[in-house]
Amino acid sequence: MRYPFWMFLAVALGGVVFGQAAGPIKDAPFSALWVTIGTQVAADGKSSETRESRRVYRDSSGRIREDLVPGFTDDPSNESPAVMIRDSVTGIVYVLETPTRVAHKIMPPTLPSGAVQGAFYGYNMPFPANDGRTPPPPKGRPDVKSEALGTRAIQGIEAQGSRTTLTWSAASQGTERDVVSIDEKWIARELGMALVMKRSDARSGTKIMQLEKIERAEPDASLFMVPADYQMVDMPLDGPPQN
Repeated sequence: MRYPFWMFLAVALGGVVFGQAAGPIKDAPFSALWVTIGTQVAADGKSSETRESRRVYRDSSGRIREDLVPGFTDDPSNESPAVMIRDSVTGIVYVLETPTRVAHKIMPPTLPSGAVQGAFYGYNMPFPANDGRTPPPPKGRPDVKSEALGTRAIQGIEAQGSRTTLTWSAASQGTERDVVSIDEKWIARELGMALVMKRSDARSGTKIMQLEKIERAEPDASLFMVPADYQMVDMPLDGPPQN
């Protein structure tokens, strides 16, 4: 259980959900399946693929709920092992461990006066974290090329596309070839978030994150409430719980 729990905790403290600008987005409710597909080609030419998905909901007040979807399926009968509820009204985040019926109550740190929220995830995609499998960012400053891709409809919603290409010269990296990373994103202004984000990097492969099965109706209000049978505990922010 700790993997999905701490995955959601990282999102909770980061202050953002997939492709959404920091802060609540009001009067734009929806529900969707958030799908992440990663592809990597090994030195022998064989490719491997990883998949994960979550159900995500947002109501008219800007409250957000994310459910981890087991086994990359969208079967509502499958109970999510971990759920995150971000209450934009109170500022409180709840991370639910469904097998144990425990709700971790988190009050994210308040930004100092005049401080600015970090980069919008999906507006400025951060370089993948170094988790032991993903290479760290290349050294030095890359050559940057940005281009607009125009607009297109994605699931009936107009989205504006952009592409940013980062190129580190072979000489600066001590490699035979330039190191190139390409970010592409399609942002729906009416939803205040990206519908599709893609990163291609010869070193770490390709990752596509997208929203599917988007429904614009107001989600059920009960989805954003902690069930009465859950044990509520305050979540300390000084590190993960000990086993």
